[in-house]
Amino acid sequence: MLGLVQCTKDQEDPAVALGEKIELKVQQTGRVATATAPVQLTVTQLLEARCPANVDCVSPGSVDVTVELRDKAGKQQAALCLGECRNESAAVVLDAVPYWLRLTSVDPYPT
Repeated sequence: MLGLVQCTKDQEDPAVALGEKIELKVQQTGRVATATAPVQLTVTQLLEARCPANVDCVSPGSVDVTVELRDKAGKQQAALCLGECRNESAAVVLDAVPYWLRLTSVDPYPT
């Protein structure tokens, strides 16, 4: 899960602290406070291919999530995945600062 709400200049939501768990929906943007300036995270894509609950499948399938990180210097994308792919974490470097992302869950689970 990744999360936060996009802010405007007049009505700014506080940023989540670095290392805290956040939740985001597809196309939702959140901010994470860092030592220099906040980093924005946006879930840009979600591809659901997990086996539905209470169904017998040959494989458990997977769910792919693409996250864009953006700061004052630029942007980078990270591809994360839960399930068969086993790629639930990724490292991203923005303005020479490394960030580590970890996808812990995607809800709701398909039925």
